[in-house]
Amino acid sequence: MPLLPPALLTAVLRWVPSLSDNLGRPAGPLGWALGKFLFPAVNAGMVRLAVDRLGLVAGERVLEVGCGPGAGLTAALEALRPPPPAAAPPPPGAPSASPSSGGTPPAAPPPPAVVGMDFSDTMVAMAAAAMRAAIADGRVAVVHGDVCAADGLLPALAGGGGGGGAPAPSEAGAAAGVPAAAAPFDAIFHTNCYYFWPDKAGACRNLGAVLRPGGRLLTVYDKVLDERGARVFSSDIVYRLDAYTDALAEAGFVRIHSEDVRDGVKELIVVVAYKAG
Repeated sequence: MPLLPPALLTAVLRWVPSLSDNLGRPAGPLGWALGKFLFPAVNAGMVRLAVDRLGLVAGERVLEVGCGPGAGLTAALEALRPPPPAAAPPPPGAPSASPSSGGTPPAAPPPPAVVGMDFSDTMVAMAAAAMRAAIADGRVAVVHGDVCAADGLLPALAGGGGGGGAPAPSEAGAAAGVPAAAAPFDAIFHTNCYYFWPDKAGACRNLGAVLRPGGRLLTVYDKVLDERGARVFSSDIVYRLDAYTDALAEAGFVRIHSEDVRDGVKELIVVVAYKAG
């Protein structure tokens, strides 16, 4: 006699591949539930560790790949926030500031300091909602894009969609703010993400193309996936660390270093690489 009734067993077996698919590209009610409840709980420590290890300083630009519902964007924005300047009283007799009467046009606003990219419409919408205020004042942008896109990341970062056959940006993504495509990033990070990339070498080349010379790329993921991931989820997902570090080297990254880090009860793997320059 089966442990579960046949109908329930069939439903469970159908749900497992759906879960695996949704972990890589959340969609529909299950994807929303993962973004609302599972990802914040499971990835909180990884996101905090990634942002801390990046050592972001005010004035830098950072891209999060696979930004999910937006926790990493919030952490990066907080890390980049400069301390408030000390207010100095104006010298005696100094003229008061007055609006410009014309002549010099206003300077173009700087590109967003923090950009989140995801190829899940569900996650783009959730991240855009979470970062609504920062998007409105130009500090953050959220875009729909595929890190493996055959034509690179610039089309997505310029607001033109993910390329490589990816769907056009969702309405939420298109309204979430558009960064200046020509402005390179000082740092890029992603958590529990790289093993979902079918073309790891292409993805690493794309990331290198939008990173400034000397910029850093940081990855954090759960070590248990390196050891048991293929037995738990889809067998066509490659979790091996060497598959990722080889792709980084093939894409021209240097000073590639990995280490094991414990975060509470979790064992994490941290990978750091730099763009030559």
